[in-house]
Amino acid sequence: MDLETLKKVMKERSFWPKKRLGQNFLVDESIAQRMSRSFGEGKGPFMEIGGGFGSLTEALVTPHRGLYVLEPDPRLYQYLLERFWGKEGIVIEKKDFLKVNFFEYCRDPNEKFRIIGNLPYAITSPILLHLVDQRDFIQEALVTVQKEVAQRLTAKPKTKAYGSLSCFIQCFTSCETLFQISRNAFYPRPKVDSTVVLLRFLERASVSPKNLEWMIRVIRTGFGKRRKILANALTDLGKEYTKERLFAALSALGFSKNARAEELNLEEFAHLSDKLIG
Repeated sequence: MDLETLKKVMKERSFWPKKRLGQNFLVDESIAQRMSRSFGEGKGPFMEIGGGFGSLTEALVTPHRGLYVLEPDPRLYQYLLERFWGKEGIVIEKKDFLKVNFFEYCRDPNEKFRIIGNLPYAITSPILLHLVDQRDFIQEALVTVQKEVAQRLTAKPKTKAYGSLSCFIQCFTSCETLFQISRNAFYPRPKVDSTVVLLRFLERASVSPKNLEWMIRVIRTGFGKRRKILANALTDLGKEYTKERLFAALSALGFSKNARAEELNLEEFAHLSDKLIG
């Protein structure tokens, strides 16, 4: 759907995008086609996060590809029902992706979902973390995110962009940057450009701590108070995690008392969590 058509439809339906919901709609049909081609024709099932006005949906739907489209906005959901009425290979649901339990969708335990979508800027991180939480049911995700977020996903230690999101994504996926999208491809036009990234979910985590969930907690706590040194931040793990105990664990890994969370790579977080467990 081009910009002129989108504005006409919005006017007819008295629809105005909500900034707080991150509603920026794709108006460059060539981008939709490029994303569809990048998505490929691999085995499904498939799911689109947020159908919006159907620009990407139109490029994705075919009679041979089973596609679920989730759209939480009731007016957009109704529009999508009307626009794709009678089309084969598509199921449209009024549902918030953040509340999706993929176990309810997986009819065949050997099939994993392929996810695609232009993620709302306001909730990009929660969506990415939800994908990680549901990783047992997902084989890959092709998503549009802010350029800054894409940099965080692939960031290395000791850089400003490196954080807990970097660790979680790199622990459970291989992340590939595919191409950039100008802010002019969306309406309303956002203040930043976007990047399309492909997340391929790993069969096993990229590191092997004694307790994976505990390592995730250590990482989240360590970055939770980023301005503090890591030992101070990790005292939030519990009263038994004294500064002395934390200093000793960091020293055993070759880090100083003043080390900060962004200095540790994923493997080092795994080793640290093993020293602190139990």
